[in-house]
Amino acid sequence: MNKKAVIVIVLVLVTGLSFWGLTVKQRVDKKVTIPYSMQKIHEQLSIPENMINWYFPFAGIDTLQQKITTTSKRIDASGSYLEIANQSIAGSGIIAGNKKEKKVFIFTILPDTTNIIQCDVQLSYNTTLFRKLFGGGSLEKEAVKSLESLKAYMEDSRRLYGFQIERETVTDTSFLFNRRTVPLSEKQAGTKKLFEDLIHYAEKNNLGYTGTRIFYTMNSSGNHVTLYASIGISKSFENKIGNEFEYKAMPAGKNLLVAVYQGRFGDVYKVYEALEQYKSDYLLSSMAIPFQKFMNDGYDFAEDQVVQLKVYYPIF
Repeated sequence: MNKKAVIVIVLVLVTGLSFWGLTVKQRVDKKVTIPYSMQKIHEQLSIPENMINWYFPFAGIDTLQQKITTTSKRIDASGSYLEIANQSIAGSGIIAGNKKEKKVFIFTILPDTTNIIQCDVQLSYNTTLFRKLFGGGSLEKEAVKSLESLKAYMEDSRRLYGFQIERETVTDTSFLFNRRTVPLSEKQAGTKKLFEDLIHYAEKNNLGYTGTRIFYTMNSSGNHVTLYASIGISKSFENKIGNEFEYKAMPAGKNLLVAVYQGRFGDVYKVYEALEQYKSDYLLSSMAIPFQKFMNDGYDFAEDQVVQLKVYYPIF
């Protein structure tokens, strides 16, 4: 065989292999583990308003500079789009595209059989051997990046719930407690009087007021609100029938959900809602009512006054 024939054969083989690499289909599976239930993860895979928080390129778009529009099944922004083609509790099939191409991606939720609040999320798609060897096209790279972004987003409580939620254990254990129901219009004045009376009682009886002030409210019948207030004390005492003030002890070492809040005093309910949702998502149970600890001085705040609080939710 002469040299020319060998070159021709080699060229034919190279061409054939290249054509085969460009056309033969390859399945790609990528997987991450996310510490949430199937239902909670499904919320992220089935609602476009949620998907824009983690799916690229939408998650990387400055919404002040670019317009993102969503419908019940589609996202559009800057020449790119994402459409939910089908969905079930087990995942979603989506079509991602831009001005040059489009592609189908499948996100499947795989429950952990030993932990009901943990699942694997698997991204699957078909590609060519050539693309697979070189990391895929732009849509494929965005999908893989989005899978990791989904995990990071759901593990960031500030992004998912609006507040940084952490777990702590009880350190302050002794409190002087009282409650009063007042007209809603007198909430601020009633709160001020309640704390003043607690502090006065603690000082009068040498109970060692520590400066800790915790508070909770609950709407009562009509236009009334019940105020629950406690101050930290360093000494315990025996509760007696007829005494307006009570000694309450919080078990040391018990678990608390905690979130820091800074904003309008009248909007602190948003933190309680976030903690309640977190508690529900992680199948936690309550051992006592939630409460807030004032971080700045004072306790008679107007609804529109900016405050800093720590909000706690006892759990087990």
